[in-house]
Amino acid sequence: MSGTFSGLEIIRRSLLSYQQSLETTQNNIANANTEGYSRQRAVLSATGTSLPPSLHHGQLNAGVEIKNIQRMRDDFLDPQLRANLSEIGYWEEQETELAKAACLFTDTSGDGVSSLLTEFWNSWQELSNSPQEASTRQNVTQIAANLTTYLNYLTSQMETAHTEIESSLTSKVSEINQLADQLADVNLALKKCVTGENNSLMDRRDSLLNEMSRLSDIAITINDNNTATVVICGKTIVEGQDVTPLSEGDLSSGKGELGGLLATKQSFEDYQDKMNLFIQTLADKVNEIHEDGYTLDNVTGVAFFTLEDDAAGNKTISVNEDILNDPNNIATAQESSSPSDGRNAMAIAYINNTVDYVELGNKSLTGYYSQLISKIGSDQSQASNNAETFNSIGLQFEAQRQSLSGVSIDEELTMLMQYQFAYQALAKAMSIFNDMLDTLINRT
Repeated sequence: MSGTFSGLEIIRRSLLSYQQSLETTQNNIANANTEGYSRQRAVLSATGTSLPPSLHHGQLNAGVEIKNIQRMRDDFLDPQLRANLSEIGYWEEQETELAKAACLFTDTSGDGVSSLLTEFWNSWQELSNSPQEASTRQNVTQIAANLTTYLNYLTSQMETAHTEIESSLTSKVSEINQLADQLADVNLALKKCVTGENNSLMDRRDSLLNEMSRLSDIAITINDNNTATVVICGKTIVEGQDVTPLSEGDLSSGKGELGGLLATKQSFEDYQDKMNLFIQTLADKVNEIHEDGYTLDNVTGVAFFTLEDDAAGNKTISVNEDILNDPNNIATAQESSSPSDGRNAMAIAYINNTVDYVELGNKSLTGYYSQLISKIGSDQSQASNNAETFNSIGLQFEAQRQSLSGVSIDEELTMLMQYQFAYQALAKAMSIFNDMLDTLINRT
């Protein structure tokens, strides 16, 4: 039979267990709006006797105890959520940067390259009809100057965007290294835990891993002591409390914001290469014809455009200073001493109708530039659509995570009342047991 005071032990243990259960539930309610917090649940377990076998016969009960404080987390959902975060970071970063390029090359106001090119060819057509007219010569010069100014503006802005991407890469690498340092600190704290379990530390660990996943597609290993090992681009940057900083030289193609910036950087370089080829071809084709013609002063071999390389190696184009200062230096004639000959100007205007330039992939200048605009728009649209898709998937994953890990105030209040009633009932049992002991000791 059980000892006289076994009932007291049952009540004592149970009161402590329900008190801790109440505190756990209260902690859930307090952190209902804390980002990254995972709901906790006290796992209650019936206990056997605490007495040695020699002092009792048969099975004795000893009430209830808390087996552990369980962190409500789906270990299979987290990797899916992190992979999706990497996709979101990858496509959103591209969407943001490519939108800048799309905005630059949009020709909605009628003053973009396409419109200026049309005006440029038309001005040569008009000049071929009246090559001696000073106003038509001035018109060609002015429109050409407008065209070159805009082309140089696009080149400089593209280079500025490219520089900003490189700066963002440096900043993101620094950010992920800071997160790695924080994760190492959490790993150290987890390693010092006696049981290897600390729900608050594991929540912090998982929040850091989520932030790092958005920055890059990381390979994660959760060790037996709940510490995390992180590998990026084949390089282990966090192992236990040790950190090996990531450098830009370690980066390769991948997902996350870093991968998105790398992909966008490559896209901008491709766009700039195409712009350089367009500018080079425009200058070459116009100069090739112009240099064979004759000016009003019977001078031949005059280049219409001049090309230079800027500090970044990109092409900049301008109208020959001699022509800007004196439009009579425009070579409109195909024969000397023929001021009324406009055939050379007509030949330059006809460049617009040439559709098979080998260097442009058998396209015309206008067609090649239009293809570049379409490519930029297509890339930006793809990034926008994919960002929207993966954000939608992310919302579904987050809803699943919240259904398990999120705190429901109504559910916690229900649990709170259950534990409260159990605690009150045990308190009443303690009062009854006290009366029983009083009768046994003082009234017998």
